[in-house]
Amino acid sequence: MSAMEHKLGTQLATGATASPVPKTHTQTARRSAGGELRIIHDETGADLSVYVTDPHSEQSFEAVMEADAPDKEIGDVVSVGSTNYVVTQWDVAESGEDVKRVSIGLRSVDISGSGTTTNP
Repeated sequence: MSAMEHKLGTQLATGATASPVPKTHTQTARRSAGGELRIIHDETGADLSVYVTDPHSEQSFEAVMEADAPDKEIGDVVSVGSTNYVVTQWDVAESGEDVKRVSIGLRSVDISGSGTTTNP
């Protein structure tokens, strides 16, 4: 598919965000804000305050894979700039009549480190 060219009217965003997972090429992408919204009410039931617990961002991609693309595991870390994401979904679809496609889910975390644990 060729790039869209704006001709008239309000210019709109086009295209899809590139997957940050090496050797995958985005076909479609989604971004969303995550967390649990809590509205606190006063004694009369009127809205008093709004809190969000576990605020985070989520990204998902449908992508095609290069032949030597390694599979990811749930919990693997992917960095996007200075933000770390963990893999929440890795679902590869294979077909004898098409290229391999992968559905990727990522969730932001504010933990840094190697991801290894040691037992005393």
